[in-house]
Amino acid sequence: MSYNSKFTGAKVEQLLSKIEENSGGAYPHVYYGTSNTTATLEPNTYYRWDVVSSLTITRGPEIPDVVNEYFFEFCSGTTPTTLTFTQGIEFLGGEPPVIGTFRRIQISIIRGLAVVLDFELNE
Repeated sequence: MSYNSKFTGAKVEQLLSKIEENSGGAYPHVYYGTSNTTATLEPNTYYRWDVVSSLTITRGPEIPDVVNEYFFEFCSGTTPTTLTFTQGIEFLGGEPPVIGTFRRIQISIIRGLAVVLDFELNE
């Protein structure tokens, strides 16, 4: 049995160089604390905020020929965080998450589909 790839040797080298740029596939980490609450996320980078009252997210352009994950985390304090997306996102369960108080939220978006993890904030 043989497999014929649509990628040529040059294309394989180009894709491998993208992996090497990202530390062997590990995501770079961007920490905003409580600032920059209107952010454009680059794919395959992990973004994190502390407690924020609002967060407006835009997805930056995708990188061709790789899976593009937009991954971020934020915390909600005494007032639930207002989360806004500038592009359409489809959520598991069909509805955007209802953000409660004292929560740590992680969201992963691939191909416009979002998965939300919701944890109690233990700080």
